[in-house]
Amino acid sequence: MHKDTVHVPRTRSRFRSTLPPYTPPSTPHHDHPIWADASISDFVNIIKMLTVGGGPTSSTKSPANAQTVHVVISDIGVLTTSALLLYAACNFGLSTVAKVYWIPYMVVNAWLVLITFLQHTDARVMRFRAQEATKSIKNVLGKYYLQESESV
Repeated sequence: MHKDTVHVPRTRSRFRSTLPPYTPPSTPHHDHPIWADASISDFVNIIKMLTVGGGPTSSTKSPANAQTVHVVISDIGVLTTSALLLYAACNFGLSTVAKVYWIPYMVVNAWLVLITFLQHTDARVMRFRAQEATKSIKNVLGKYYLQESESV
């Protein structure tokens, strides 16, 4: 959990010393276009988030040198999968690949993105820091708690 870079919301208190005091916006649409509050805009943004992923809190950090090998391996995996899908589409047809691979993939992806989004935006969901989570899980699991010393 210490090295989780998928989505860790930053808190204002973490940057309190470097941030200016918060001032509410002077106009309701000072930083985004007026159509951003329209229902169709929300719908388009949700579809974009569920299919492409990302959002305003996505990590855009470049990988550290130690992770470069893993990024290259991941890129090779993506290219290999793309090549296999192209091969399958040429041999079995695009509609078969869409029914067998693309539609199930998009459904699973949409659910994962939606669940992650709700976990990080719903005020009713309890949030733990790493130490608090470890302490809580130790109490729940008792003697069955096993500690991993290296991160995944």
